Amino acid sequence: HGDGSGGDRGEGGAGTKPKTKTRKMAFIMPKSKYTSKESLPIPTNATEVKIEEHPEEVVAVITFSWNFSLAAKEAKTKELLEFLREDFGDRIQTADPNESAKFYGYNPPWTLPWCRKNELVLPITRLPEELAG
Repeated sequence: HGDGSGGDRGEGGAGTKPKTKTRKMAFIMPKSKYTSKESLPIPTNATEVKIEEHPEEVVAVITFSWNFSLAAKEAKTKELLEFLREDFGDRIQTADPNESAKFYGYNPPWTLPWCRKNELVLPITRLPEELAG
């Protein structure tokens, strides 16, 4: 077989090792129900799960359907920033979108694209006086 697969000999050749993508997954637990890390349910695969606490932050969010891609991130970031500027002008400041914009996807991969719920989340670093409180 000149494809490097080892053919009928049962030998592995170049490129026969399966390639996998590593993805991170996060769950946000409601503070109203879980007041500390100790009150969280114990995961069944505890050696593979890392529980972290993050400080509270104010964020701007835009929700959209279909798939998430770099193009979608850029388009939705631009749309969210335009909305914030239209409503608040220079009275609001966001973190650098290139470094701190986060994507949240809520559906399993087999969900039809137009039925998916996605969010682009951008931290706010300065709020207008009328919203600060």
